[in-house]
Amino acid sequence: MSYGYPTRWIVIFILCIFFGSAACATKVKPPQIPQAQMPAFVPLTSLSALVEASVERRGRRRSFQAALLVKGPNLLRISLLDDLGQEIATLVADGNQVLWWDRERNDMEVFPQDGEELKKTLRLPLGVHEFVKILLEGPKARPNDATYELTTQNFQDDPVYPRNWLWQFRKPRADLEIDFVDLVANPDLTPERFDTGHVNKDLTFQ
Repeated sequence: MSYGYPTRWIVIFILCIFFGSAACATKVKPPQIPQAQMPAFVPLTSLSALVEASVERRGRRRSFQAALLVKGPNLLRISLLDDLGQEIATLVADGNQVLWWDRERNDMEVFPQDGEELKKTLRLPLGVHEFVKILLEGPKARPNDATYELTTQNFQDDPVYPRNWLWQFRKPRADLEIDFVDLVANPDLTPERFDTGHVNKDLTFQ
């Protein structure tokens, strides 16, 4: 099963990349679907997506574009992009360890995949396994003892997968908002896409 968002949203994404926040600020989202009418979430095994994300903490907000590769139960690749679509940082989780590669600082770190990975890299109190499970299985996969609130919103032009996701963390206080611009459900993602071992000397992924 696969589906993508309409072409016009891909065009908007390209405009955002080349013209910055001004183009993004003027976009108009399609009508929302009321919570009571939201369709049942269809679990996925993997996904590939382009997203617009923002993190807000202590009154300061940072926005960025990112490419996501997600495969259950615990494989994740996040590529942070600059305004021209160039990769500036990458997080890769292979199920055992997490590689954080910062191209701007020419720096690389490796962490055990122990539930603290996103806190150490993106300063978000959320583990890779939990993040992957929620994106693939839906908001109801959120643990009962989670220290955050999670809300999603579907839109009428593509009601199958929630377009907007908002995590509101209580400790430390932070908000993570993700807008899916383009998404492919259940792509065939090979383990090589999540390989943390193939990095050459200048920290470029082979």
